[in-house]
Amino acid sequence: MCKKELCIIGAAIVMVIAMVMFFPMMGMAGSLEPSAAPAPTMKTLDQIPPTWSTKLPASERFVVLADFNNEAVLDKETGLVWEKSPWTTLFQWVAAMNYCVQRQTGGRFGWHLPTVEQLSSLMDISVPGEPKLPTGHPFTVVQPYSYWSATTSTEYSSTTAYIVNFSSGFNVSGPLKISLEYIWCVRGGQGYDGQ
Repeated sequence: MCKKELCIIGAAIVMVIAMVMFFPMMGMAGSLEPSAAPAPTMKTLDQIPPTWSTKLPASERFVVLADFNNEAVLDKETGLVWEKSPWTTLFQWVAAMNYCVQRQTGGRFGWHLPTVEQLSSLMDISVPGEPKLPTGHPFTVVQPYSYWSATTSTEYSSTTAYIVNFSSGFNVSGPLKISLEYIWCVRGGQGYDGQ
């Protein structure tokens, strides 16, 4: 026989062996469709933080974290972890940035000053009182005043930064970074924007 005929016969034998091994295995693979709803310990993608597409009531949205000595709160809407009790001292912006980076809350490092978007995500302007936080939130000592964000204001100059006012419910651009404001450190997500 010539080489070409040997190659064809060899290829045919390999295909037969592959089919003999493959087809019986297909019946063992099973369906990719779930046979039942997830068990109580399993979560669907909608239940895993963050759930940006779902507006949760405060009782479901915020979880005080025992692993952080009950000093931190997980926000299930954003996936961010916040200090349960923000600092009640006023800071200039650079000192606020440094304080959060060096902060150890719940026995954990990794904190930073939040961006204006992160800080604003906590606000609920429909609340009639102050501070403008969702009714039933677990936070303590939140001041109904302005908190620094890590976001530098490009609207005016690099000497100013955004603040979020939990009294009026507005983001404000323009305070000089030498002004004194409150701080609320966060863990996770993006930190300082470097502008």
